[in-house]
Amino acid sequence: MEYKIGMVLDGTITGLQPYGAFVSLSDTVQGL
Repeated sequence: MEYKIGMVLDGTITGLQPYGAFVSLSDTVQGL
């Protein structure tokens, strides 16, 4: 899937830090 700025996606929060949240969008796609 190609992700574009402004897209709304469903994900699972996998961690929280003072600078942001880590999110898993699929088994192979994770980000901050």
